[in-house]
Amino acid sequence: MKNICRFIRRPESGESSCAGLTLVEVVIAIGVFSIFMGSACFLIARTREMTDVARSHYIAINIAKNKLEKARTHDFDHLYTFIENEVVVDQNGSLDSNGRWRRTTSVTTMGPNLKKITFKVEMRNRETMKFDGREEHVSSYIANYFSRE
Repeated sequence: MKNICRFIRRPESGESSCAGLTLVEVVIAIGVFSIFMGSACFLIARTREMTDVARSHYIAINIAKNKLEKARTHDFDHLYTFIENEVVVDQNGSLDSNGRWRRTTSVTTMGPNLKKITFKVEMRNRETMKFDGREEHVSSYIANYFSRE
């Protein structure tokens, strides 16, 4: 140890010092570092979970909006063909029995030239893989401007 101490010199006094860390100081430093890393890992995991939930809601809204845009391009008298009840779909809105979203579409006649189309998209819980009530709704009114009456 004396050989190593010879090379460690204090710049202000020029004398050598063998002062180092004790075992207690090392254990305390490791403990503080462990608490910090544990907190950081928890925050990263929680942020990832929140991001996944937000992404799932975003995809659900896009599934509904895409189906709505398809409905707008169809003939007013054939909107009833869009009615569906709890159809399981993937992130693109395509039928998939293992999909993470479930779409329900309803069409309500509001008058002779007005219909309301409503899309409800439910999301699976990532832990249980069950539909547990988390859902998004998109509704729109579609008018028939080219009435034959």
